[in-house]
Order: sequence, then structure tokens, then C-alpha cells
Amino acid sequence: MQSEKKRNGFLSEMDQVMKKTKDLTDFLCQTEDYQRYQRSLTKLKKNSDTYKKLNEFRRKNLYLDEKEDDSYEDADALYEEYKDILMEPSVMDFLSSEEYVNMMLRKVFDSIAEEIRIDISYMD
Repeated sequence: MQSEKKRNGFLSEMDQVMKKTKDLTDFLCQTEDYQRYQRSLTKLKKNSDTYKKLNEFRRKNLYLDEKEDDSYEDADALYEEYKDILMEPSVMDFLSSEEYVNMMLRKVFDSIAEEIRIDISYMD
């Protein structure tokens, strides 16, 4: 039936979903928050040393977040080690803009998950 719909000039449901997804993605990429993120990332990457150190910090921070034993001392030590980088205006701007984009995406994902109800009771 789907191939018949395609032959008749109609998009299959999956094609429609993918087109709407592309439309949403295009729209999100045009938002000021995403544009700011892209500008701040481009600016940050121009200083390769700063970008490299920030990524070192981010990897170490992610590692700490995933560790079983939640140690505030380790996190404090990590932030102290990288505080000079974290206080640079280009880094602060990037992290701030990244946070806004992540919040936007989280709201979109949450909205989709809330509206499309999938039975996940087996996870209880």
C-alpha cells in the first residue's frame, strides 16, 4: 500500500515524518539561540589552545558525573584546576549559549515524549 501511495504522488507516512523532522530541524537551526551557539563555537575554536583545554575539562567533568562515588571534592578540584579557562569570556559565552540550545532541545524532546505515549511500564 505504501508503494501505491508513493506511485500516486503521496508521501508515505515515514517520508512525511522525516520531512516534518527536517522542517523542525531547519527551524531550530534558525533560532537566535542556535545561531549564537554557532557563533560562539566558531569564535572559541579560533583559539585552539583554549578550545583544547575546555574540551579536556569537559571530558574530565563528564567522567566525574558518570562515576559511582559522587565526590564534591573531585568536582571542586577540577573546577579549581580549570577556573582560568572557565572564566574566559569566549568560554563563558559558549557554555551559556550551549546551555540554552540544550534546554531548547530538552523541551522539544520532552514535548514529543509526552505526546507520544509508549508503554514503558516494564521498566518499573
